[in-house]
Amino acid sequence: MITIDDYLCSMEKTFLPERARGKHAVLQYVFSGSQAGACYAVIDDGCLSVARGEHVAPTVTVYRQSPRGGADGGRVIHCV
Repeated sequence: MITIDDYLCSMEKTFLPERARGKHAVLQYVFSGSQAGACYAVIDDGCLSVARGEHVAPTVTVYRQSPRGGADGGRVIHCV
């Protein structure tokens, strides 16, 4: 079973800074189910930082059942 910490680690390992240059966003992830919790990723001009918890001003919020690998439906995206 993939944990939220595994999910964060995966984001850091697969991030492509050259594709995020000039981009600025805060992606909030909220998980329910067996691995309930929250985490977020901050993209700032090619740099990525990730953390557990809730960000005070996310750009996008993604609701998922659990941090499973692969493209598993169960997502609702809310943009602000």
